Amino acid sequence: MTMHNAPPPPLLIRHARLLDPEEGESEGAVLVAEGRIQALGADAEGERRGCRVIDADGLMLAPGIIDTASWAIDPRAALAGGITTVLVMPDAVSPVIDHAAMVALLTNDHPPHGPRVHPVGALSRGLAGEALAELGLMAEAGAIAFSDGRRPVRSAQLMRRALTYARRFARPVISLPLEPELAAGGVMHEGEMAAILGLPGIPAEAECIQIERDARLARLAGEPVHLFPLTTAEGVRALARLQEDGAPVTAGTTPAYFHLNDMAVGEYRSFARLDPPLRSEDDRLAVQAAVAEGTIAVIASAHTPLGEDDKRLPFEEAAPGAIGYETLLPLSLALTREGLLDLAGLWRRLTTHPARIFGLERPRLSVGAPADLVLFDPDEPWRVEAASLVAETDNTPFDGLPVMGRTVLTMVGGIVQFDRRGLAAPKG
Repeated sequence: MTMHNAPPPPLLIRHARLLDPEEGESEGAVLVAEGRIQALGADAEGERRGCRVIDADGLMLAPGIIDTASWAIDPRAALAGGITTVLVMPDAVSPVIDHAAMVALLTNDHPPHGPRVHPVGALSRGLAGEALAELGLMAEAGAIAFSDGRRPVRSAQLMRRALTYARRFARPVISLPLEPELAAGGVMHEGEMAAILGLPGIPAEAECIQIERDARLARLAGEPVHLFPLTTAEGVRALARLQEDGAPVTAGTTPAYFHLNDMAVGEYRSFARLDPPLRSEDDRLAVQAAVAEGTIAVIASAHTPLGEDDKRLPFEEAAPGAIGYETLLPLSLALTREGLLDLAGLWRRLTTHPARIFGLERPRLSVGAPADLVLFDPDEPWRVEAASLVAETDNTPFDGLPVMGRTVLTMVGGIVQFDRRGLAAPKG
């Protein structure tokens, strides 16, 4: 976890719309001191003397977003997206996170400016899928979970052993729900669009087959598995049935899979090449409904910065992935505008559910809760312009898309680390 310097003087945030993921919306003030929320409402106003004051002027104040799937450490972009906690996947860095020393480095050796960083340790050595990595030592060093990232575990026996060992250390396992033999060589969804473009496809069955296997192994081992990302209607149906049967399985997805379908590939648009690929319109609608119903419990960014050398290539040669920190909030807020979720329900998918699955402190707007907070305007219209984003690269399939909702201020441990409108700047 990222370590921060001594906390600043007390800070009073006034005239805010308060969004607690468990209690819903209210209005009032929040007093922050020593890295935590010290008072709310009238009690907070009563402590105004000696405080720095931010007038939120009706902006929404909520616990900071917990991003459960990131393939980069890009602090400025994360903060600009309202993200205060990031889970870094084992294949996000080189060398991969498959031993305790690498976990300790990422846990302890981060600058104070940025979100809290939790490394996810590899399931297998070198992500090769052949032998278990040092799960126990990585857990002791601070690994929050185990996964082979974007590499599905081929061996059912290895996955069973990984789930059994992970249970000893009370760490969940994250699994990519994609059967590797069926997915081999595919670069987009197997369907009409792939046939038109002449590109090799990956069938939806590749997802549901792996979901069935991993959920059943999780039940056999008595260890929870988190599937990420879910992209198909077949996968959603399989997941719902397994959950009803009591399998210890949760799932997440990214906004790309409930906003876009395989038509976005268009004229071989390499910026729309993702892994797993964008699916059909029926799949998109099924994923969207599963997020709304709670079958899919988590929305994450899958932030993957890639440069022009990786993306501006023929579609089959381009690397899969897209940046996602700064578009996670506005694209997720679209679910509330479409009437599929209220704001509290959305925030549970961005904060409460991730915290529960990965054993983090409950994100609340309550006295004693961590002052990891985001102040945002849910109604601010803007256009995604890739070149103007804070992220280190511009590989997004949403370039040019009009959206609503944007981060205004982000604080971690009571320290304001992003302030787009200068609300925390000294007055006078």
